[in-house]
Amino acid sequence: EYDAAIQDYSEAIRMKPDYAEAYYNRGIAYDEKGESDAAIKDYSGAIRLKPDYADAYYNRGLAYAKKDDKAKAAADFAEAKELEAK
Repeated sequence: EYDAAIQDYSEAIRMKPDYAEAYYNRGIAYDEKGESDAAIKDYSGAIRLKPDYADAYYNRGLAYAKKDDKAKAAADFAEAKELEAK
């Protein structure tokens, strides 16, 4: 049901463009479908709206790791860890 979830979150974002959690959750759905680039874009959208969103950094790090971008993955994991410590 990931496609349905993506549609629902897209509608939520259309209705409320500053809804960071909708970007994050749509990112998860894209990630589960194996669409890492779309997931990264949505996690980045969530982070843009909510810069202290540790879970979004962590999940974006996982998506970067799937793409074998170790440097970006490590940076996101470090940021997530720092935010969680606060």
